[in-house]
Amino acid sequence: MSRFGASLGLHAAGPGLVPKQLKLIFSVRLDKKRRRLPLHRHLPKALSMDPIKAQMLLLKCRGNEIWNDETCQQEGIPESWIAELRDRFESGFDSDRNSIYVDGKLVNQYEGVSDLQIAYKLAEYLGINWQQVTNTAIGREAQVAALQAELDEI
Repeated sequence: MSRFGASLGLHAAGPGLVPKQLKLIFSVRLDKKRRRLPLHRHLPKALSMDPIKAQMLLLKCRGNEIWNDETCQQEGIPESWIAELRDRFESGFDSDRNSIYVDGKLVNQYEGVSDLQIAYKLAEYLGINWQQVTNTAIGREAQVAALQAELDEI
């Protein structure tokens, strides 16, 4: 069994979202000279992840796992990412590579978040152009490996 739960010839994992438009909300007041001063700002919860933590999470991705909600929460994945990326996966019985295993047992369906999709979101959050980086990679594991290798460049 995968350390996260299930596997795609995919592993389902067991124990957010970078907004398309970043909007910072400022509370302002005018001082005596009529300058606007930010009193505080509220960042969307999706951006509360530390970049170092994001890099460490990207290194945990393998490309062939499905993380369940509990695992995502324990790893610090923002709730908005989980909601956006959650999907129901079905085993493909044409090859073992497309089958889903939970605790070493073949299952027909599993709901969770593909760690490949998590890797894409983390790369986007870190400023990596994941589409360009993974353009020539063949396979899920190779795409994640390409993203992990790109960490050295940032």
